[in-house]
Amino acid sequence: TEGGGFVEWVAGAGFAVAGRRVVVLGAGGAARSIVVALGQAGATDVAVVNRTAASAEAAAALTPVGRVGTLADVADADLLVNTTPVGMGTADLPVPSDALHAALTVADIVYHPRDTALLQAARACGAATIDGLGMLVHQAARQQRLWTGHDPDPAVMRAAAETELARRHA
Repeated sequence: TEGGGFVEWVAGAGFAVAGRRVVVLGAGGAARSIVVALGQAGATDVAVVNRTAASAEAAAALTPVGRVGTLADVADADLLVNTTPVGMGTADLPVPSDALHAALTVADIVYHPRDTALLQAARACGAATIDGLGMLVHQAARQQRLWTGHDPDPAVMRAAAETELARRHA
């Protein structure tokens, strides 16, 4: 449900995946699900960048438009997706800030903090940003549909998640 939830989340934020070039940072379970969903949604190029080449190769192989990428691919990308834990509670960036550009949309699946250092750096250079709470909500909505057959309201789920995160971190 992560990949489909991701595509729903970015579409709801105004980014259409079809015909776009994407760089995915990371090659774990969430990254792999997102790579598959990006290919199914019509992305034309999905470059997987990971510390371990074998993991990047395995993730990229999950879609016909996938390939192993490098940070240099960010220069030509339409969408950059951080699926790594880098930035979760730290000011660390998963890419150098000078790799970001104004024509880029940056999505970070980290949802706490919601405004990660990556998203802040992206906005500083004029890039559009999408926080990680949306993917969590949309994946949960997909799970509820699968488990119960009922269609939950993602807006209600997001409000509940925001309330709970605020309560936990007040």
